Amino acid sequence: MKVKIMILLAVVFAVGVGALIVFLPFKQEKDRLADQMALSSAKEKSLTNKVAEMQAVQTLQIEEQKKSGLVYFSQKTIPLSNNEVRIDIFLNGAKDTSVDAVDLVLLYSPTLSVMEIIKGSALPSYPRTIFKDGVITVTGLALPNGNTVTYGKTGEVFAAIVFKRQGQGTVEINTKDTQAYFGGTPILDFASSFKPIKL
Repeated sequence: MKVKIMILLAVVFAVGVGALIVFLPFKQEKDRLADQMALSSAKEKSLTNKVAEMQAVQTLQIEEQKKSGLVYFSQKTIPLSNNEVRIDIFLNGAKDTSVDAVDLVLLYSPTLSVMEIIKGSALPSYPRTIFKDGVITVTGLALPNGNTVTYGKTGEVFAAIVFKRQGQGTVEINTKDTQAYFGGTPILDFASSFKPIKL
C-alpha cells in the first residue's frame, strides 16, 4: 500500500512539475506579447498625435494663405545669340506664401522650338519638365522630409525656357491645365499672370 501511495505521489509530483515546466514559458511568452502590444499601442498613439498636429498646422497655414492672397506667374524675356531667347517665369505672390504643387502648361507657336527647359528654385522638386507638339508642361512639388514639408516659395524662378526662333511666334499660358495649389485648394490668379508673349 505504501508503495502505491509513493508511486501515486511521485506521479502527482511529476505531473505538477511537468505542468509548471509547460506553464512558465507560456506565461513568459504571454507577458512578452502583452508588452509588445502595449508598445505598439503607444507608438500608434504617438503617430496619431503627430498626424493630428501636422493636420492642425496645415489647416492653420491654409487659413493664413487665404488671407494673404493668391499666387501668379510673371515673366522676363532675355534675348540670347543665334535667334535664341530665354523666358524666365517667376512664381509671385505675397511674402511667406506657401505652395505645395504647381502645374504650368504653356502653348507655343510652330515657328518656335524648345532648346532647353531649366528647373527653377521656386519648388524643391520638379518631377516633370516635358515639351511636345507645341506644349510645355512643368510640374513642381513640395517635398516631405520626415515630419515636415518643404513648400514652394514665391518671388523665385519657377522655370526658364530657351526657344529658338524660325520666325515670329507667341508663348502663352494654357489656363485649362495650369494651376497652383496649397492644401488641395487652387490658388493661382490668372488675371494677374502674364499675357501671351510675342517673340
